[in-house]
Amino acid sequence: MTLLDIHPSEDIVPLLRDVMRQGRHNSATQLRRHKKKDGNVIDVEVTRCETMFNGRVADIMTAVDVTGRLADNAPLLRLKTA
Repeated sequence: MTLLDIHPSEDIVPLLRDVMRQGRHNSATQLRRHKKKDGNVIDVEVTRCETMFNGRVADIMTAVDVTGRLADNAPLLRLKTA
């Protein structure tokens, strides 16, 4: 899958800017939005870890759906900023 497949179209340009600005790191965890096959957009926590595979640098990436967790925490965040 490509970035165009899994990210909402409005997120592509900012995402590419972030990637170019940050360069390569050994590992990183970020909050992103992913587009599911059905077109729905969910919040995911993406973790990337750099490794060697067959003599080449490769990225291992995992994405965990955190949509529910963020929704559960929204009332607490509103109280905190009030």
